Amino acid sequence: MEKKTSKSQMRATKKWKQKNKERNRFLSYRSTAFLFAKSYATKEDIEELINVFQSENPNAREEEVEK
Repeated sequence: MEKKTSKSQMRATKKWKQKNKERNRFLSYRSTAFLFAKSYATKEDIEELINVFQSENPNAREEEVEK
């Protein structure tokens, strides 16, 4: 089966990934986390992740965000 992605697109993607290593790492971690949460995590896993987020993540806020 032939690759559908052109050589120029593959070069551009490689160049972007090299130029944006931190952003690429962030997107990869986020994608992995979503996959884990959707497909494999138990309720206990999610509760543990929430506890880790609240206690160790500097991005956690004190007040709950209302939906």
